[in-house]
Amino acid sequence: MSRNQRVLNAQYKKLTKSHQSTVKGPDFRNFDDIQDHGFEPMDATDFSEGYFENVVNVNAIDYQRVNNGTFKPIGEPLFIDSQHSVVEFSMAIMGAARQKNLTDAAVNVILDLFRIYLPNSNKVPSSYNKIKKIVTENQLSPSPVKEVIKCCGVCCETLCTCGKNQTTMVVIYDLDAQLLRSFRKYKVIMDNYRAEMLAQETLMDIHQTEQYKLALQKYKNMIPISYYSDGGRYAENGKFEGWPLIASILDLPPILRGKFTNLIFMAYWYSPN
Repeated sequence: MSRNQRVLNAQYKKLTKSHQSTVKGPDFRNFDDIQDHGFEPMDATDFSEGYFENVVNVNAIDYQRVNNGTFKPIGEPLFIDSQHSVVEFSMAIMGAARQKNLTDAAVNVILDLFRIYLPNSNKVPSSYNKIKKIVTENQLSPSPVKEVIKCCGVCCETLCTCGKNQTTMVVIYDLDAQLLRSFRKYKVIMDNYRAEMLAQETLMDIHQTEQYKLALQKYKNMIPISYYSDGGRYAENGKFEGWPLIASILDLPPILRGKFTNLIFMAYWYSPN
């Protein structure tokens, strides 16, 4: 038995908790007999624009020109002469794991298979925990959370002065990082949409209102946002409620404005009912 067969056999035992000495799959008469387990095939749309933007900072991956005129990431290659780096590979694995809700154990098996079938020089991370570490070191910012405040939900004082002692947690998110990300991605689109709307006389968006025009005259570089809050209990009989404070950038066209990845998370309030 070859080394690869031994490794595959070991992984099969882990997954099935079987003590069989060989890997033997079910005998199907034809492909129509294979049950549909409900797995959806992955395609390019699973990794579309902005898919990884909240996982890692793709812009932080530097590239260099190689002899054939193409570009490859600077950093440790996935294997000798590979056009992809370990960071790129880790990013893709974590993205797929999140998209398909894979367990840590499942990802570890996938990594084992990559190590078997890629060249011996491969630098495939040893585990999903290692993947997480690599991604964390290359993510967009150290943390999307700027501050966590614990206080009384009635008097809003850190040390309760009202006697209710209603423990409440308020999470403040990093707005600068979120806005900067949006500007890098949509600055031209926002400028063009603002100019287009200001040229319209018919009421189509907030840009045609007097309030918007007056504010723009006073603050040329303003960032118009609309914010709202909604929430409730996580469970029917739960004792705590969560209320996120979310904003959208009004200079984005409506089709982009309400997109989940373009929403700005400002704060989150978590307290008893």
